[in-house]
Amino acid sequence: MRPPGAVRTVGGRNDLQVKQNRDKAEQDAVRLIEGLMAARARGYTNLLAWFDSVEAHLEDVAGTPSVNATLVSDGINTVGGVNMLSPQFLEADVAEFITELGLPDCSGWTDRFLGANSTTGGGVDPALAAKAEEFWRAFVDACGGEVKRYDVATK
Repeated sequence: MRPPGAVRTVGGRNDLQVKQNRDKAEQDAVRLIEGLMAARARGYTNLLAWFDSVEAHLEDVAGTPSVNATLVSDGINTVGGVNMLSPQFLEADVAEFITELGLPDCSGWTDRFLGANSTTGGGVDPALAAKAEEFWRAFVDACGGEVKRYDVATK
């Protein structure tokens, strides 16, 4: 038992140091995300590759693994078969567009898109933003998953 007034330590650090370290790590993470979101899309986003790589990673896992993912992105895919910055994308029928893609198996996946459609460095054109959201909701639904949240908020 500690004597009255003694400071509890964990691994040589007291409670205050642990709290300060945790607060600093959280502040650093927020700064990193805000810094990433402050830049305009540079044309290299490949969210489709993320879906494919997660599916490949889970191939040898027995059963139907649960995937709960948060994607911090403006949602504007520009490579990997879908260039949302091309004029054709705005005119495309999303359902037809998706049937031409090789879909991963996202059965049981729950995805959240945070920072979508917006960057503090200028944002995304409203027509493109609406079409991108329509695409991602339809894409995830077509591969068997669920978009739980699609939001400009990064928190």
